[in-house]
Amino acid sequence: MDWLKRNYKAVVGGLVILILLEIVLAWYMIEQFRANYLSADEAVGIALEDASLTRDDAKEPRVKLETKQGKAWYTVELELVDAVHQYQVDAETGEILSRTVA
Repeated sequence: MDWLKRNYKAVVGGLVILILLEIVLAWYMIEQFRANYLSADEAVGIALEDASLTRDDAKEPRVKLETKQGKAWYTVELELVDAVHQYQVDAETGEILSRTVA
């Protein structure tokens, strides 16, 4: 306990540095994500275009980014009065991976 009392400033300073490094790393990872993946809005646009719909045709779209084994895609649901269009859009390329209408 005496060691901690004598080195309190050094310990706190080290923790502050670790926290700052974590913040910088998180910022970097977020920027890499933004550079490599489409936005959710872009994925919705791709699904709307494929379904020949406009934003006014569907209720508020539901969008979820999903990942598995290094792959990332958006699941986009477009709810209409009489049907629900569900798309999986590759988050990197914008390619439509699957589409269903129920």
